This record gives sequence, C-alpha cells and structure tokens, in this order.
Amino acid sequence: IKDWVEKKVRRHLAHARKRQGFGWERWSRPWLYDTLRLFNSYRVRRDGTKAIPA
Repeated sequence: IKDWVEKKVRRHLAHARKRQGFGWERWSRPWLYDTLRLFNSYRVRRDGTKAIPA
C-alpha cells in the first residue's frame, strides 16, 4: 500500500509540473514524507473473529 500511494503521489506531482515519469530522481522519500506530510504509519490490523466458532 505504501509504495502504491507513493507512486500515485509522485505521478501526480510530475503531471502537475508537466513532466513525464514519476520523479524518482527528483523527489526523495524523506522529502515526500517530511514536506508533504505523507502518511507513513501503515499497519496491518487484525480484527477479532467475525463469527462465533461452533
């Protein structure tokens, strides 16, 4: 999820500046997460059981 979101953000930034590509060399990961305050605390949440075992 994290990589997918980062790719979408990079693509949006590049497109907004009328540039091709994703900007892998233009914007560093620390810049994206610090300057743009991109969410960085992805966790897999395990919910309780959905059905009562028999």
